[in-house]
Amino acid sequence: MLTYLRKYAFLLSLSIAYMIIMSIFTILKHYNFHTFAYDLGIFNQALWNTLKSRFFYETPDLFWNTSGNFLSVHFSILLCLLVPFYYLFPYAETLLVFQTILLGAAGIPLYLFSQKITNDHTFSKIILISYYLSAGLQGANMYDFHMEAFIPLLVFLSVYYFRKQKLATALIFASLIIMAIYTLCPLIFLLLVSYFIDCKKLRDRIYIIITAILIGIYFGATVSIILPILGNVPFKPGSISWFPYLGRSVSEIIFNVILSPNLVVQSTVHDWQLKLIYWILLSVPVAFLYIRSLRSLIPLSYWIAISWLSASRPFYVIGWQYTLIPLPFIYLGSIDGFQKLRCTKIHQNIKRIILVLSLLQIAISPLNPITYNNIPSAGYDNELVIPPRCMGIRNLINDLNSQETVILTTNNIFPHLAHRIHTYVWLPSHLVPEYIVIDISNIGRIYDKIGNRSFIMQVKQLLTRYKYGIYALKGGVLFLKVNYTKEPRVLEPYKMKFNYKYIFCHVPKYELNFRSNSLVILSCTVNDISKPVWFGPYTILIPGKYLLKIRLNLKSCPENLLIEVVADKGRTTIAKFHLDEMSLDIESNGWLIATNFIEVDSTYTEVEIRAWSSIKCNLALDYIELEGPLRM
Repeated sequence: MLTYLRKYAFLLSLSIAYMIIMSIFTILKHYNFHTFAYDLGIFNQALWNTLKSRFFYETPDLFWNTSGNFLSVHFSILLCLLVPFYYLFPYAETLLVFQTILLGAAGIPLYLFSQKITNDHTFSKIILISYYLSAGLQGANMYDFHMEAFIPLLVFLSVYYFRKQKLATALIFASLIIMAIYTLCPLIFLLLVSYFIDCKKLRDRIYIIITAILIGIYFGATVSIILPILGNVPFKPGSISWFPYLGRSVSEIIFNVILSPNLVVQSTVHDWQLKLIYWILLSVPVAFLYIRSLRSLIPLSYWIAISWLSASRPFYVIGWQYTLIPLPFIYLGSIDGFQKLRCTKIHQNIKRIILVLSLLQIAISPLNPITYNNIPSAGYDNELVIPPRCMGIRNLINDLNSQETVILTTNNIFPHLAHRIHTYVWLPSHLVPEYIVIDISNIGRIYDKIGNRSFIMQVKQLLTRYKYGIYALKGGVLFLKVNYTKEPRVLEPYKMKFNYKYIFCHVPKYELNFRSNSLVILSCTVNDISKPVWFGPYTILIPGKYLLKIRLNLKSCPENLLIEVVADKGRTTIAKFHLDEMSLDIESNGWLIATNFIEVDSTYTEVEIRAWSSIKCNLALDYIELEGPLRM
């Protein structure tokens, strides 16, 4: 035992370190309200309801999956394996740690595979480091919980045992992939094709063919029998939206791929820069070695085609769960590619190159605060606040009456309220929520579009039809309660800062500026004085006194800019004053910070801070900040 531990000390140490570090960061992300109904909340609610005898029931998909059964959307036998673990530890954190353990454990067969193929201890350690530092891996790990987390482990195990000539074990692990995600049937077929080509014995090839047939039967039964019984018919004509240039049904897409090369070209060039960056980011850490491996290119061709033909960005931007589909084949292929270089002059140098390139991934790691919210994906939607934001409102969440209470909440608060049958991000029309819970400090979540309605649209309709009072405001989370007329339980001031992502102008120009708060500023040029210099951010304000702060550089604009705070797309004016009426703090570098107090007498949605100029001019805006409601 001790000999074994010494032999694999590096492997076990690195694997455990990955699991511990990533578990901490994913839980911190969750505690800071950067996990979502889609998909941590869905899994959390579905598993919790299963323990309550409501078989995998979840509400976020109700707008198109009226049965509410998660398995009718994503049929997965392996999900049932989670039920015993969740029974023992019924928390969202259980799912986050479980996913991290799956992805961390996948490094073990990868290392063993490298040792078997290359017999090079140094290279095996480097490829393991590269895998754990992969921005693709970490980005997917940092995005909630998904069944795609099973893929690297199952693929590595399958290929490892295949190369050890243990075909039966390899085929079992390959078959388990479809039991995690049934739509990966084409990927498994291509993996089996690569096995078929490698096998020389007729008996082994027959076993592979039989396995492929059984997988096809499983897929066919899932699509045509099981899912319809559960209340969903997959791949209905007109329901596929990932390939808009090629069509909206399977037959139409296949037909156009074969007979319409112009549509294929249009699909490929759509977002081609992002697609190219995606494949570069995945390939550079392993020096593109996988290109030399036909064994890996055969199954990898599935995702190459999907990512280049799709117009759905999660398929070709890191930080989404789908990166876990190509990633294992890239690393397996790189090991084969390295082995083919054994007799070349660059053999030793390539190890150093891969190590350096892998270490450079730290720059784009989702754990790096510089990347937070600067890469357009859920894995990079993050902020590191200690103590975490949720700690201050746990008592409020726990106090929301019974399990039958109807709650409407934002996408990022939902996972914390998922242990209830009637928590919604998309509210069925016949329900009136007792509570509306809104993270008003995260404006992006307020405007999440769910089905045919945005969250803010649902809130506006409810505030128009029913009387909601302020139940509490803490940590930037607003609790509204229907027919509530008492004083708020707690009314804690919060601060919102809006930069170039949430403030707009008609002729925008974004400039890098190291003296700005977010390194990027919004440069506004006014050629038409009938239009505002800037507008936005469309937030929510409740009654009270607020401190408004604006940091800008006037350049050629006059100091008598008109600043107005409006709601409901300008129909309601909350406050209006000129810039020179505000308190001005002029910095030596040309920037100035303008501050003023504003009074809000009611709860308003779609609140904007606009600026108007009487002459053509140019200015730069760093940020707009609101703090309140302040105690008098």
